[in-house]
Amino acid sequence: MLQSVKNACFKHNFEIYGFFTFWLIAFMLIINYQRYADDVSWIAKIEELGGWWNATLFYSKSWQPRYAITVLQMILVSHLFIWKIVNSFCLTLSLFLIYKIASKNQSLEKNKLYVLLGVFSAFWLIYVDVLVWAYYWLAGSPVYNIAFTATLISVLPFIYLIRGDKNLITKFTIIPLMIISFIPCYNEQTSVLLTGFSVFVLAFLLYRKIKIPKMFFVYCAWIVANSVFFNIINFRAPRNIRELRWMPNFQMLSIIDKIFQAVSFTNYNVLHVSGFLFLACTGLTAYIIYKKYNTWVRFIGFIPLIYSLMSCVPFESIFSLGGLSSYTYPISSQVFGYGMYSSSTVSDFNTVYLQLLPAMGSVFIIILFGFLLFFVFENIREKVIVSVLYAGGLIVSYALGFTGAFFAIGGRGFFIINMIMLFLFVSQCRVAINFAGEKTVKKAGIVFVIFCSMFLIRTVILCLNIMERI
Repeated sequence: MLQSVKNACFKHNFEIYGFFTFWLIAFMLIINYQRYADDVSWIAKIEELGGWWNATLFYSKSWQPRYAITVLQMILVSHLFIWKIVNSFCLTLSLFLIYKIASKNQSLEKNKLYVLLGVFSAFWLIYVDVLVWAYYWLAGSPVYNIAFTATLISVLPFIYLIRGDKNLITKFTIIPLMIISFIPCYNEQTSVLLTGFSVFVLAFLLYRKIKIPKMFFVYCAWIVANSVFFNIINFRAPRNIRELRWMPNFQMLSIIDKIFQAVSFTNYNVLHVSGFLFLACTGLTAYIIYKKYNTWVRFIGFIPLIYSLMSCVPFESIFSLGGLSSYTYPISSQVFGYGMYSSSTVSDFNTVYLQLLPAMGSVFIIILFGFLLFFVFENIREKVIVSVLYAGGLIVSYALGFTGAFFAIGGRGFFIINMIMLFLFVSQCRVAINFAGEKTVKKAGIVFVIFCSMFLIRTVILCLNIMERI
């Protein structure tokens, strides 16, 4: 019996999941409450109101109606060690689901281990500031890390449905799925992502005249109804007014200003802050297209790679542009911005246009990468899955620029797009290994793991430094 369990664990590489979870929990043991954040004030409020349930009702009315997430926050804030275990498990589960979804219907055979290691390694390419506030912060982890895990579970039926498996929703599974989907439905970014993906998948299948079980319509209606209800009541949430203190002039911004703000900060995060993750994705895209095609697409496929390579170069240090703060001018860290700033002065060009042009160039690269994904995957259904998730991740990121809470949210607001980029990386890995020999895959895997290990060390060091200051 024990030998059978052992063989099954090694067959599915559960030892890697176990090691990763153990490492996360071990590191989480040194994480404590953050003195100047919401954690401590919540504990005081729970004691004042006489329990977590009363505190949940209080914050749902006085702050924001994220009912399921607020319940989690109030329970976990009083049980620090349980939060560390739950939070670590949810992150491992997210990476496991990303791997399983990306490798579905694809025989990885001997290369499965390298792809799996690639998942856990590439995660550390996400910038440390995003991880600190979306994962290592007790108040933020339910909103981002745990909510994203619940979102992945909630979209599984639609991903399996578009791939032809209609058995994931039954009379026994629909109730647990509805309960789990309650978490992402009552959260801004995940509600938009989950609703958009489920509705688009059903619309696509109806357009293709594919028969859909009634259970899926019931499940989709549940998601849409809850998401719409949340966004209606959330529109007048007290938080939307209180968070304006971070940006008092927000109401004075025009729609063009808000669009530019949203685009600039999303560009900055995708192409610069977590630029090495985007670099890994564009590198795989260029490699796959180069191997698959012998046409003009080859040239186009290298454009995002070249741009992301140049975006990762520290031009600010090279050209000593200390006067251009990357926070005030988020797009200035990209190569087009540096090229223009270093070769011209304000007297030559209007500052607005100097910022607008590199922003539009970066948007073009981000959209071009999404377009190239259609050339990477053969099956139209796989193209729909990756393109809709990628588009959804960008939309929920761009939407941040239209909220007064944007400056309060900061880097953690890009956790979802970073996790989706990680999914795109793994999805392309399973395609790329078909064009490479076993030795090439092994060598590339070892180099990549070593490269990501340096980012892991950086994350640990910077995370500890940040935690000491707050």
